[in-house]
Order: sequence, then C-alpha cells, then structure tokens
Amino acid sequence: MVIPIANGVDIEATDFTGTRRKQISAALFVGYASDAKFSGYGLYFRCSDATNTAAVADVSLPDGCSITKIKVYWNRGDAAATGTMALYRYEKANPTATLTLLASADSNASTGQHPVETTLGTPEVVDNTKYGYYFYSELNPNDSTLDVECNGCEIEFTITHPKP
Repeated sequence: MVIPIANGVDIEATDFTGTRRKQISAALFVGYASDAKFSGYGLYFRCSDATNTAAVADVSLPDGCSITKIKVYWNRGDAAATGTMALYRYEKANPTATLTLLASADSNASTGQHPVETTLGTPEVVDNTKYGYYFYSELNPNDSTLDVECNGCEIEFTITHPKP
C-alpha cells in the first residue's frame, strides 16, 4: 500500500513496520499515593527525603504492537540504595483485578549512571481495547535523597502489521 505524504513523496506502508522505541521521561511519573515524597525536574525523579516512595507513569503504545524489552536509566550514589521498576498490564473492565507483571528492571549494585534492560520472555501483544499499561517504581534511598534516582525508561516494541 502506498501512502501519499506531500510534494509528490510517497511511502510504502511497510516503512512503519519494524522495531521502535518509546521514551518515558522521568517528568511523566507521578506519586503513587497522595503523600508520596519525590522530586524531580523532568530529568529525573528521586525521593524528596530519606524514606521510601513510589511513582507511576502511564504507557501508551500502538494497538497490536509487541513489547519486547524495557530499559531503565538509573543513577545511584550509594550501593545500599535500591530502585525497582516494573511494567504492568491491567484489565480496563476490572482494574482492581490481579495485575500482570510483564517485566522489571531493578537498579543493580553499581553506583553512578547505569541502564538496566530486561527482555520479555514472551513478547506482549498490546491490546488497547481490553488492557491498560503502566510503569510502577519504588525507590529506597537508604539514608539520603541523592542515593538513587531514575532518569527515565524506554520500551522497545515491534510493529509487524501497521493499522490502515
């Protein structure tokens, strides 16, 4: 199928297929609870005091694509501080039903900036009619607000059949 764009330029629909990546900026995360204590300026999010906190971010992907991998960009100042990040799927008709964990990418023992990636054992085919998707993160800063922060996430997905 040929799609006319502009000024005599046409592209094949197959140009939309293949592997893609979507960035989830740290600025998109919001507190999981009304009393969540975290801070960030769009570049990162971290605890605003030395206590644990949690944050969530909505994930919106093309219907029918297959999620294959997640990558989380961590920055740790203390090896005892930890960060967890999980990608979940929930059923829209019953959002309080059991959540399905699709993948997680927790901070490792390294200090400094380091990405952590996880490949899904079985790719998740996105069904936006039935399901919603989101990232959930917990930060345990150990003893300082600067001990662990998240600089954002990335989702890798494939599109094999573009929608018309």
